[in-house]
Amino acid sequence: MQVVHPICCGLDVHQATLTACLRRVSDDGQITTDLRTYGTTYPALLALSDWLVEQDCPVVAMESTGIYWKPISHVLEGVVEVLVGNAREMKPRPGKKTDKADATWIAELLAHGLVRGSWPRIPTKCLPVAGGAKSVDWVATVAQQFCETAYAGLRGIG
Repeated sequence: MQVVHPICCGLDVHQATLTACLRRVSDDGQITTDLRTYGTTYPALLALSDWLVEQDCPVVAMESTGIYWKPISHVLEGVVEVLVGNAREMKPRPGKKTDKADATWIAELLAHGLVRGSWPRIPTKCLPVAGGAKSVDWVATVAQQFCETAYAGLRGIG
């Protein structure tokens, strides 16, 4: 299968910890993985971010189970591309389920381009532009337009 992301990271996220699997394909085709565990506190997430930058990792993926992915996405946005995949589409492979195995599986799926974002992303931070940061009003407007569009689509279903 074709490799879309030669360097990528799969994250298995829980309330207090996350397991990161950095997957790298070398020029000669050898695959290496580096597994690490981080806390979910702000300083620990900054350490994860620093590690991803040091490893030249451009993209990470994680499942959208629960709410635990939100702070991780918030910290990593703007540093790397963050894909939050639908848990149903990222079916676990058979066998013993562990955090390391899940992170490795997510990294494998991501490497082959098999993870897609599960919904359109609403900006969670003000984005830098030439004249300074875009205002909070702009973000609120985009969020409101997104909600109105989604609502209109739901009305059409019923």
